[in-house]
Amino acid sequence: MKRIGFKIVGLPFLALFLFTGCSNKDKKLEATLTEGTGIWTFVTKEGEGKIIFFEDGMAKADDDGEVNATYEIKKDGTEIRMKIVDSDVYTTMENIEIESDKVIKVDLSKNGKAATEPCKLVK
Repeated sequence: MKRIGFKIVGLPFLALFLFTGCSNKDKKLEATLTEGTGIWTFVTKEGEGKIIFFEDGMAKADDDGEVNATYEIKKDGTEIRMKIVDSDVYTTMENIEIESDKVIKVDLSKNGKAATEPCKLVK
């Protein structure tokens, strides 16, 4: 009887702990992206450019010319989707690994293509 009571009382606390942990990952990613100036250099095998992340979900990207974009972090903090304002062009950053507050590794895909390429965001 005591084991059943423990399970009934313990399960809601376990669920609360798990859900709290999941929601913190996307908050940590957002805080890391926007901390300080929010300016990051992205480095791919094709070259590099700059992205500035703002707390309001807006961004400025510059690799061959500056464009305004919006970004959204998936709830579990595993994906960022950036879309150029007034355009159908978007980039998805998946498999996000925060190495430090100055280095984030991601896999990039453009316009929903299955092929990805490794990328580093460096402050």
